[in-house]
Amino acid sequence: MSSGSQPLHRAGAIDNNARFATETAASHASGDGRKGSTLYGTSNPTDTQLSVLVGEPLYTPKRMRYSDERPVSVLSSLNGFYMPNSAASDKFKDRIAACVVADNAKDQQGQLKTYSALRDEFFSVISFAGVSIDVYDRTETLQSDRFAMTHGGLITLQCDAVCKVGDIIIADMPHIRNQDLKMNGGDGPRNLPTPHGLPYVSRTGNKLTLAVVPMPSFPASSSVTPNQWRIFRSGFFARGQVIGRCTKENSRGKGTIDVVMGTFVGGSI
Repeated sequence: MSSGSQPLHRAGAIDNNARFATETAASHASGDGRKGSTLYGTSNPTDTQLSVLVGEPLYTPKRMRYSDERPVSVLSSLNGFYMPNSAASDKFKDRIAACVVADNAKDQQGQLKTYSALRDEFFSVISFAGVSIDVYDRTETLQSDRFAMTHGGLITLQCDAVCKVGDIIIADMPHIRNQDLKMNGGDGPRNLPTPHGLPYVSRTGNKLTLAVVPMPSFPASSSVTPNQWRIFRSGFFARGQVIGRCTKENSRGKGTIDVVMGTFVGGSI
């Protein structure tokens, strides 16, 4: 398996062992526990969709700390992802409904608040963990559940939008295709670029991962104030979504970019 690009020499890398979250992946594949919202994919994901490729953003199924004794459990695929219980599902549906109300009212200030709350809920059950620098092929039966990931230094990764040198790159909640929500560019329903919207993700074989996109910039025409926009952007830091700064851009809005990950620059981003 290949991500389709050759990663560069990784100066200042901070790498860790990771463990493929076997139990969570099996639950996503089988549909167990889907009494909550199934957000991404209506059919059971395949082993190929659940596998990990080089350069993909990784997440932990719940908030965990790194440990020298036990590698952090991670996945890259969101196929089959669901909210963990009915209470979380109901709360998430309420967040979606609030976003739709703000969208229909064209309430820009309300949109910033409701889409921030939607992201808060999503990232309360998963955490961005790093970027894969190794492959985990779930179609192989005889293999360890360990592979390598990084959370610091220079890295090449797939990007889902136009990225420029100097942009702050984030791992974002991707658009939910069966929901009537605004999008931040991309393809699909309601393709109206909105800086607060959820980015569209397209991977080979209908695989879905966290979106890799620039942090939204202040819109040229908006009723929100600079302070309201700063509060909106601060949420990406608070939720742990920041990957790092772009050092090599893409020209077509797709393909790979080079990023210095946040821990390498000492939090200066």
